[in-house]
Amino acid sequence: MNKIFEWNTIDFKGKSHGQIHVPCPICKKGKTDGALSVNISEGKAICHRCESLSFRDSKSSLVSIEDIKPLPPRPISFFEIDYVSRTLKNYDNNSFVKFLKYYFLEDEVDNTINKYRVGTSKQSTTVFWQIDYYGKARSGKVMNYDSTGHRTGYTTWVHSILKLSDFNLSQCFFGEHLISTTNKPINIVESEKTAIICSIKLPKYLWLASGGGTGLSDSKCKVLKNRKVTLYPDNDKVYDKWKKRADELGFDISNLVKGNETKGYDLGDWVMHKISTVKKYDPTFDLEDYEICKELILESKTNEPKDCYDLNGNPIAQSQSDALIRLMML
Repeated sequence: MNKIFEWNTIDFKGKSHGQIHVPCPICKKGKTDGALSVNISEGKAICHRCESLSFRDSKSSLVSIEDIKPLPPRPISFFEIDYVSRTLKNYDNNSFVKFLKYYFLEDEVDNTINKYRVGTSKQSTTVFWQIDYYGKARSGKVMNYDSTGHRTGYTTWVHSILKLSDFNLSQCFFGEHLISTTNKPINIVESEKTAIICSIKLPKYLWLASGGGTGLSDSKCKVLKNRKVTLYPDNDKVYDKWKKRADELGFDISNLVKGNETKGYDLGDWVMHKISTVKKYDPTFDLEDYEICKELILESKTNEPKDCYDLNGNPIAQSQSDALIRLMML
């Protein structure tokens, strides 16, 4: 259920009308991004990270929670796939792609970037398109990276850059469009960057990104029905929340990076560290032949993977890679 918070807790940045994007007072926790979309003129606000809501009545007074009636559902907004396709270029100026190609084989990077539909904005920033189970583009999360693969500046969205005021974003998993194409076990991380890195070096799994610690809502997780899922949260307080969600949804959860004292340390950092320890980022090093895969499996429950079905109940054929996973778990 969406949380309701008081209208006067929003930082309006001195504006009295129009639409703004500011930090959410519920889930910001030090974040400076614009996850909270506020339509000041209409007196409505929604956080695209934690889905919290706020309202103001026509007299600009606070509305009590008891008086708020459920709003009729708005249709989800989408981008045309042709628009997405037009961003799948200019990778020579994309700092995130250049970072990947510095450490990994170019063909591996190109295939993964194409598979996940990672784009480049006109400002040469990276666009992580969220394309849902049915192949519809919800929107693109826009981030900038430096040459070391670390984020710089603010996180924003394609629809925000284009100032589409009536756009209704309903987020899905990054990589969700790949679910129906494979029966591989599904691993979920928080960061899109981590999902890309793990997909390159641990391709026996399908890697999805939740987009943050609050990205495991019931509506998003419906597409994971009947699938073998393991959660890999970052090394922060999110672990406890994800452990609760794992228990509720019947997922496994890994504590592989839990306890690491480096702020923001996640599975992507762990994989890069393992590679550097063994082969000094030699891109030809086959991580699948190393015992990392065994560590990943041992961190989750060692029960037999579930048979895989799509959302209509049709079985997904077992792939050779899934058969190898089964053998490793014996």
